[in-house]
Amino acid sequence: MFSEHAARGERTLLSASLPEQHGPTFERLPPASYTNCSACFTLGERHFNRQYASIYASRLKQMRPALIERAKLKWGMGTVCGEETCEV
Repeated sequence: MFSEHAARGERTLLSASLPEQHGPTFERLPPASYTNCSACFTLGERHFNRQYASIYASRLKQMRPALIERAKLKWGMGTVCGEETCEV
């Protein structure tokens, strides 16, 4: 198919461009003035120090009974600064 066009000397999409053909040239315009309108979309200062606090609290709530039992087995029932050893 392509060889038929090439044999007839026809130009195809895969043909090399002719050096004497140049596209139109346009004068370059000066850059437009830019106005930054994104101030209303910027976020305030963000803090991530408590980002996972709810996950850790939920996890501790579920694990607390098992952790207390293991702490009692390891360290016994003592008191440190007015709190039970297993709670410290």
